[in-house]
Amino acid sequence: MVERPVRADVAGGQLQGAYTRVDGARRGAIVLGPHSKMGGSMDDPVVLCCAAALTAAGFSTLRLNPRGAGSSAGSATWGGGDEVGDVLAACLWLRERGGIDYEAKASQGLPTVLPLVLAGYSMGGSIVGAAAAAVTAGQAAGVSCAGTVQIAPPWGSLASFFISGALYTRSLESRPLRRLVIGGDADQWTGASTFQRSAAALPYPKEEGGSVAIGQLPPMVCKILPRCDHFFRNADSLQAVGVAVDEFARALSRDNDRL
Repeated sequence: MVERPVRADVAGGQLQGAYTRVDGARRGAIVLGPHSKMGGSMDDPVVLCCAAALTAAGFSTLRLNPRGAGSSAGSATWGGGDEVGDVLAACLWLRERGGIDYEAKASQGLPTVLPLVLAGYSMGGSIVGAAAAAVTAGQAAGVSCAGTVQIAPPWGSLASFFISGALYTRSLESRPLRRLVIGGDADQWTGASTFQRSAAALPYPKEEGGSVAIGQLPPMVCKILPRCDHFFRNADSLQAVGVAVDEFARALSRDNDRL
């Protein structure tokens, strides 16, 4: 597997990306990083860690530089509306140009839509939550959302001074999805209890008397890492992120009803 540079057309220009196609993959993933006005890029260590775990689990994976980072066009917004549209455009790029053999499922009587995991760190985590709601509402033709990975999304009251809460509100409009939320117990923007409370409010599959498990995992996984802040500065924290994403992605891959 070789990662190659790509360009994805979005409203107002193009975004810089890096794409790894997994031979024989029937599913894909998009990974977003932090806000570019706060130094975020697709080369952030957390983004790289998340993308590597998804690729290892068999997902052809696209990392994207947000508006204003690297050679991506435009300027990032604090409300995230333009960025949600960018994710939808990236979904269509993967369906049309990613070389993912999702149509092979037709011989099994399964829908020929491309299943994607939408993943993001920091501001990217908030954006993919809202983008997942848009995908489930049919705003990306031929694409489905298999699940979301949200790493340290800025859901706390302090973050609300900079980042619009509308992204989280939009994420609540999604149909039920498998979800992984990861936060640190020393996150500067969001407290552990806020991570847990906000994650529990997101729509995820449930049955009477309990939730619907995927393999050995519940459909909503919220992991709070000890001695970890918003930036996952130590190797143990990054390793824990990689293990959690890998476990979640492999469970999704085994869920034949979804993928």
